[in-house]
Amino acid sequence: FELSDEIKRAYKIYALDYTAKVTTKLACEKDGYETVFDSEDISEWGQVKEIQFIDSEGRPIGSSYDSWDDMVDKWKPGKSFNFVASSIKARRKESVVSQSLDPDGSLRQPTGSNVNPPTEKQSLRDLSDELKRRCEEPPFEASSSDKVFVGTSSKGYSIISSSDLLLSSTNQDVNEKHNTHM
Repeated sequence: FELSDEIKRAYKIYALDYTAKVTTKLACEKDGYETVFDSEDISEWGQVKEIQFIDSEGRPIGSSYDSWDDMVDKWKPGKSFNFVASSIKARRKESVVSQSLDPDGSLRQPTGSNVNPPTEKQSLRDLSDELKRRCEEPPFEASSSDKVFVGTSSKGYSIISSSDLLLSSTNQDVNEKHNTHM
């Protein structure tokens, strides 16, 4: 049983694309990114261009190609090639961000201190969770405009003291002890 040239060509294109996808995934991981595509997934994962054959020393051979279709008939399995991948679906790994913010790891260790922010928190993760909570959760109580707007002849917002932002200034249910107009 012999495969048709069309099926052989399709298998070769798949092999080229899969090789490029896995190589790109490994390069992204090495650079601190995680890809949002699975290497087993056959969907669109990025754009490949400037494909060029290379010799055993890594030097380019011949001209470059813009797609797998342009070069597949000249490629044989085992023949090395370079390529440029763009529009890759990837995001920065959290550990890399933490590492760049805290290279020696001291902020990720419990401090044992409860003096003031950010030392009130035990780790960067705790601080991140607290900031997210404060941004996403609405205040527990709301006030009328009579109570929120104060001042002389012009109306302005009530000023909240920076000490109100300390954990010691929060209620038992972790809501701040001030009212917000809703």
